[in-house]
Amino acid sequence: MKRLLFAGIAAVVLGSATALAADMPVKAAPAPAPVFNWTGFYGGANGGYGWNVDPILADTAVGPIPGAKPNGWFGGGQLGYNWQTTPNWVWGIETDLQGADISDSKVAAPGVLFNSSRLTYFGTVRGRIGYAMDRTLLYFTGGFAYGHLHDEICCALRTFNGTATGYALGGGLEYKLNPAWSVKLEYQYLNFGHNDATLAGVSACTLAGVVCREDAFHTVRLGLNYKFGDPWGKAPVVAKY
Repeated sequence: MKRLLFAGIAAVVLGSATALAADMPVKAAPAPAPVFNWTGFYGGANGGYGWNVDPILADTAVGPIPGAKPNGWFGGGQLGYNWQTTPNWVWGIETDLQGADISDSKVAAPGVLFNSSRLTYFGTVRGRIGYAMDRTLLYFTGGFAYGHLHDEICCALRTFNGTATGYALGGGLEYKLNPAWSVKLEYQYLNFGHNDATLAGVSACTLAGVVCREDAFHTVRLGLNYKFGDPWGKAPVVAKY
């Protein structure tokens, strides 16, 4: 009889404890740390500094002209699209356009011997390939470049004043401040080739003793980007086996 009584009491106590445990709130599991994704459209602004690769030299039969060394500031904007694939590679395309005052002028004899060069704006259309480490993206970039140049060389107002084309190569580092905003530091080498200053169809670079260099520039810029739409983007494409 006592055994039955104790067994009944134990069953009641056990049942009450189970019911109480069921009614207690369950602590939620901690949320996973966010994984930043780069897929999506973006746009932003940039500014930086540019300088020519080599002095643009001219050495004429009547005397040397000091080499112009164009340098100066620029600023503008960019638009692009990134696609992140398994699991860390990022592919993209970007276009940018900058107003610039990258210029220099050297005069040996006013109106007789002078050499000047100015880049007033430039832009690019480039591909990008990068490697993402959560917030950080390291990338290489390259593609088509264009810009407006005004070059004057030598003794009779031989000029080039127009749009030049060439190529751009470079790379950079981009860092996400949050899912929508990111900052970048980027280097680009711009090469617009030879753009001969002419007079009546005669190139200054063909004159005796004249040595002309390519219109090529180093540029370093700081940029700010905003990712449009869902800032988290789609999850990276992961291969299934």
